Amino acid sequence: MNFYRRVFNDKYFILTDQILTSLMNFGSVLVLSSLLDENIFSEFVILYSYSTLANIVLTTIFSAPILVFGIKKWKEEKFNYLAANIIYFALFNILFSLIAFGFLRIQVEEIFLSNFLLMNLGMTLIEIFKRFIFSNKVISLAYVPFSSLLMNIVFFGGVFIFRETLDVNTILTIYWISYISASIVFVALIYFLTSIKKEFLLLRTIDRNFCKTVFFTHFKYAKWVLAGAVSFWVYTQGIYIFGKAIGVSDFAISKLRIIQNLFGVFTILLIAMDNYLTPVFSMKAVESEDLIPEVMRVFYKRYTKPLIFIYILSIPVMYIAYCILYQDKYGDGLLYIFLVWLTQLIAISTKPISIALKAKEVTYPLFYSHLFAAISMIIFGGVLIIFLNDLGFVLTLLLAFIVANIMNYIYFKRVFK
Repeated sequence: MNFYRRVFNDKYFILTDQILTSLMNFGSVLVLSSLLDENIFSEFVILYSYSTLANIVLTTIFSAPILVFGIKKWKEEKFNYLAANIIYFALFNILFSLIAFGFLRIQVEEIFLSNFLLMNLGMTLIEIFKRFIFSNKVISLAYVPFSSLLMNIVFFGGVFIFRETLDVNTILTIYWISYISASIVFVALIYFLTSIKKEFLLLRTIDRNFCKTVFFTHFKYAKWVLAGAVSFWVYTQGIYIFGKAIGVSDFAISKLRIIQNLFGVFTILLIAMDNYLTPVFSMKAVESEDLIPEVMRVFYKRYTKPLIFIYILSIPVMYIAYCILYQDKYGDGLLYIFLVWLTQLIAISTKPISIALKAKEVTYPLFYSHLFAAISMIIFGGVLIIFLNDLGFVLTLLLAFIVANIMNYIYFKRVFK
């Protein structure tokens, strides 16, 4: 019982951090859509989609596995493990950013490679530090929200200062400065509040073989998750490209994007669950992988009712927010809001299932689930859009979420018999 009491107390710091992180994600779209003209804002949306793809690839390989292996494999070599991740991440960030930049320049010409590279660097680096702390708890989790608070202050302060002259490069610069500022806070905290000075001298103790071992362990673990994450990107971000290609109106694309942004507030629950439950499940897996379903039952028993209450309450809250912010421009949005709400409800209800699979190091089902969802979006989404026009576009998103989570449940029942 002490185990459950201790680990479930840390959720408040993680949740606060995710609230602040989501505030930046939500607030940036809200503020920038108000300040920028349509051309610059559309360029920002395209740019951010590419950065999101880069972040998915880099986070899946270098950041997310820390929640598993930081406890299970390299707890005694935690600082060398952190350094190895950062070294390989920095190298792959350069490689992937160069490739993505080549495609990005086709659609957004006035952009500097240095800004794009530094934004991708900062966006993932902050996640590496956070998940290292979530996993090993080398410093108090109470410090984590302060870094995210600084990130918000730097970003929104920068936007306010340059509000009259904002362009895509200025926006990118503000982004990467805010991310790297928060990362510097973690570097200082780890340096001054841990034993890293005694245990770790980068140039002396990090060897090439150790770095290779970390990388290939991560890649072996993450390869299915990575493929699944890219497939997830296809039907959550790529859906806009797909819709535009087959004739969905700019009005419908914009309307769905702003409603998704409103519901992005609830993404904090999904990310917090991932950051919080993955180490919990992994610690139990060290004892016995058969105990993972037990932890899931504890979670569902304790949190199902509060989560249901939050999500039911969210419908009128989101509708009121939409009416205040967007109704004059986009008309009534109740149906769109309800359909996007269903996607969020499905995602939060089945999140522990995907976390349990990752803790057991069985990650290929996550790939197949998202792959089937992406395929269903392309095949059936086209039919829905042809017959239902703009409404079919939103239903395509819902269909993809339903397919992905049904597949996750089927694989979970097979793995945990």
